[in-house]
Amino acid sequence: DVLVTPADSAWLIYAHSSQPLSEIIKVINKNSHNLYAETLIKTLGSVSNGYGSVSQGSEVERELAMEMGLGEVDLFDGCGLSRQNKVSPLQVVTLLRYMHQRPYWEAFYNSLAIAGVDGTLGGRLSRPDLYGRVYAKTGSIGGVSALSGYVMAKSGKMFAFSIMVNNTSRAKAARRVEDYICQLLIEYLG
Repeated sequence: DVLVTPADSAWLIYAHSSQPLSEIIKVINKNSHNLYAETLIKTLGSVSNGYGSVSQGSEVERELAMEMGLGEVDLFDGCGLSRQNKVSPLQVVTLLRYMHQRPYWEAFYNSLAIAGVDGTLGGRLSRPDLYGRVYAKTGSIGGVSALSGYVMAKSGKMFAFSIMVNNTSRAKAARRVEDYICQLLIEYLG
């Protein structure tokens, strides 16, 4: 990371205001957009520590994780592609429960891909009885597949869940297992 400070003689050529975070997070969560995620972690570092880098943003994320009750987490990038990232399903469910209790819950919930409807889940869990009952974020990297979010059971109760499949050589099979678990949660919880 390199910090560049403009000379006293520099002048502003152009300034651009981004969309609000509630819109940016939709792109990240629904479509799993890695560039947006990496930019967001650098923005966290810049806003909180005055320096827009992945390392500063990761430090902010670690502090937030402790405040949320997740304990220690190892986060080394914004998009989840670093093999050094280490987060447990319990930590993810704790995060999801924490988010459900916040004033920005609705914006967060609406940022997640919807099963059978849009984003990375648009083609998954699309049976009429499952359609729209899972709001979640997908994650994948070689040998790993994950799905975490919320499921609305047929009982009418909502549950947070996190499924992480490691050491798999068959991503499609892992996604089928994730979908089957979601189907069981929808049908039998509550």
